[in-house]
Amino acid sequence: MTIEAIDNIETAYELSKKYDVEMPIVYNVYNILFNNLQPKEALYKLMTRQAKHED
Repeated sequence: MTIEAIDNIETAYELSKKYDVEMPIVYNVYNILFNNLQPKEALYKLMTRQAKHED
């Protein structure tokens, strides 16, 4: 299976940090690829994060 834009995940992650934009999917994919986060754990983190209003 091929992941689109896998080459850009580091850039998206760094830009989200630089501009203080919360991007939980990007954070979790980055951590799966570069910090050995288990996909099941990433999914759990995404599914159990506190809901909030988004503009």
